[in-house]
Amino acid sequence: MHQITQQSNSQSQQYFTFMLAGEEYGIDILKILEIRTLEHLTVLPSAPSFVKGVINLRGSIIPILDLRELFKIEPIPYDRSTVVIILQINNDGQNQVVGIIVDAFSDVNSIDPKDIKPKPEIAEMVGQDFIIGLANVMIDQNKSKLIILLDANSLLQSNDWDKVNLPSIRDANEKN
Repeated sequence: MHQITQQSNSQSQQYFTFMLAGEEYGIDILKILEIRTLEHLTVLPSAPSFVKGVINLRGSIIPILDLRELFKIEPIPYDRSTVVIILQINNDGQNQVVGIIVDAFSDVNSIDPKDIKPKPEIAEMVGQDFIIGLANVMIDQNKSKLIILLDANSLLQSNDWDKVNLPSIRDANEKN
C-alpha cells in the first residue's frame, strides 16, 4: 500500500481507492459504510451474473455484486486480497445499501476537485456514466498514478438492475 502525503484542505474530498484488473478506482469515502473480507454468500437463483449473492449484515439483507462483471472485465478467482466494500447509495431517491467485490483495497486519497479531469468522451458513448473523471495523484516527487473516480449512485443505473430488488435503508429500519 502506498503512503501518499498530500496536503488536505477544506476543498479536498477524500476518496477510498481500490484495485480492479490492475487499475485504481476511487469512490467518495462518505458513501462507504465498511470494508469486509469476502465471506460466504447466499446465492439467489435467476439473479444477473454480476449479483453474486446476499449477506446478512446486522439484520439487513445486502446484495453483493462483482464489480469486474458489472464492468464487463474478465473475472478472476477470489483470493485473500479480495474485499467487499459496503456502500450506501441513493437510487431513485431511496437510500440503499449494496456491497461490491473488488480485487484489493488500495488507499485513501485527498483530491482537490480542480485536480479532477473530465472523463474521455468515449466513456459517454459506451455508457460509462458512472465515471466522474480521472485524477492524477502524486506518489512521490517523481511518480504519480491515475485514479478513475466513480459515482457510486450511478453504478446502479444499468438496465440489469430492474431485475434486482434492493432493500432500502427505510425498509430495514421499519423491520426494527
